Amino acid sequence: MTESVKTNLAEKGFGSYFPIILALCVVLGLPSAMLINTASIFYPVISEDFGVATAAVSAWMSLCLLSCAIFSPIIGRWMEKYDIRVLMVASIVVEVCAFLIFSIATEPWMLWVVGFIAGIPNTILMGMSSSVLINRWFRRHVGLLIGICTAFAGLGAAIFLVIGQSLIDSIGWRLTYDVWAAISLIVAVPVVLICVRNNPSDRGMLPFGTAWAIERSGGKEHEVINPPSVDPKVGTRSIVFVLVVLFGFLVSFICQINGYFPKYVNWIDEQSLAGAATSAFISGALLASVCQVGSALGKIGLGVFTDFSVGKAITILSGAGIIGVICIWGFPSTPLMPIGGLIFGLFIAGVLVLSPMLIRRVFGEGKNYPVFFGRAGFFTQLGGSAANLVWPILADSAWGFNAVFGVALVGIVVVLVIGLAAYSMRDKLPRTQ
Repeated sequence: MTESVKTNLAEKGFGSYFPIILALCVVLGLPSAMLINTASIFYPVISEDFGVATAAVSAWMSLCLLSCAIFSPIIGRWMEKYDIRVLMVASIVVEVCAFLIFSIATEPWMLWVVGFIAGIPNTILMGMSSSVLINRWFRRHVGLLIGICTAFAGLGAAIFLVIGQSLIDSIGWRLTYDVWAAISLIVAVPVVLICVRNNPSDRGMLPFGTAWAIERSGGKEHEVINPPSVDPKVGTRSIVFVLVVLFGFLVSFICQINGYFPKYVNWIDEQSLAGAATSAFISGALLASVCQVGSALGKIGLGVFTDFSVGKAITILSGAGIIGVICIWGFPSTPLMPIGGLIFGLFIAGVLVLSPMLIRRVFGEGKNYPVFFGRAGFFTQLGGSAANLVWPILADSAWGFNAVFGVALVGIVVVLVIGLAAYSMRDKLPRTQ
């Protein structure tokens, strides 16, 4: 056990910090995964029920992510100012209400309004809580722990995509949303109330890994306990900040393709009926589920790599994206299709793991980290919002999903170049405590 004479706080065993990990896994695996990562199985049935195009239904996701973008800088400040446990509980309750209103919606505009409102709690639960809390509670294995927690968004999606499709087929999409609401309220709220605290000091502890970090820094205890970071007034006006936000924007933009895999499979099957191609190897829901499993595994893998080298993680991310797209696009009637979905899932992991770690490495892990994360998060969420407008339009065009995957490949190459350029400038800006 490591003690700090100046603060009268002590570093304890990992078990004392585990409640934070548990709470984040539950929040990301239940309400967050249910709202965002299972949306794709609802699009076709809702659009058919309403008698409108898929784009009219999926627009709620664009508005949700637009809301995330708008409120991300504000929520970054909330994270510093208010009790994060209260913010998280309130967010879960709002998402529960969103599920309930979805279940009684009769027109697309109702989905749009609720989707925009749901973007605020989604920013807290999926966008910021894991990165901010782990950054506060841990000094070692930060990337791995962010990866493990955010992996539950993928694991939750993989499970609830299958369960959700089964429920939709048996009881309908409306009651399925009611089930989502009940599970989120009954499980997630108590866990957050019991497990979450703002800082380890609230429980008389130093962050986990403090002793390791002090030894690694050459005995600079003050810098480890109160780590330095770049002044936001300096950092947000720099070239590297532009590169970081472009990186986040493009990764988020491209990974939204996953939400249209069920539509892609339908497109392949329609071509098969017309004699232009063979049928897809697996169903759209299963492809999306496999991709979420890949995302879960990828978050852990990327987390490990980012603890050693963010630059190598960027290269791996881009390679996985390219290979995954080629397999899904070029070999839809073979086992390479689900394999490609699994590999592409690693690219999706970049939004919740690699983007936060790149921000942390470039601008520091100190008190200004939530500010940079919030401001950069605006553009990350904006990328997802724009994607849910662009991808349906391209998919419904004369070129279909050939246009979608062609644009995605070009975008991934740009992600690689921009990401490595930003990482190369990681130590250029001055940091203060």
